[in-house]
Amino acid sequence: ILNIAQHFQPDVLVGGFHFFKQEPGSRMIKEAADQLLEYQTIYYTGHCTGEEQYLFMKKIMADRLRYLSTGTELQL
Repeated sequence: ILNIAQHFQPDVLVGGFHFFKQEPGSRMIKEAADQLLEYQTIYYTGHCTGEEQYLFMKKIMADRLRYLSTGTELQL
């Protein structure tokens, strides 16, 4: 997801971060959140990020990170 965000720098990016195997609060997740904030993108992710990992990133990224669950509709 980091390469996609850096290369395309989209307004909105929907994708899985796949951090569910990483320790919540890990340096890797912190650095990923910090890097994603370098772009003006709004990020949507789902279950494969991991619930605790998502909550940790949400504290860093605030309204720039949003959760998608089954049935969620985006209106852009």
